[in-house]
Amino acid sequence: VGAKSRQRWLFYAYDRLRKTVVAHVLGSDAQWNENSR
Repeated sequence: VGAKSRQRWLFYAYDRLRKTVVAHVLGSDAQWNENSR
């Protein structure tokens, strides 16, 4: 349980053939709000 303003999110691309994570982005809720405008 934490402050809503400090939430984190993770976006990743998964390659099923190689069974590996190809790319990932880790950010904060504040960054998401700035980019979604």
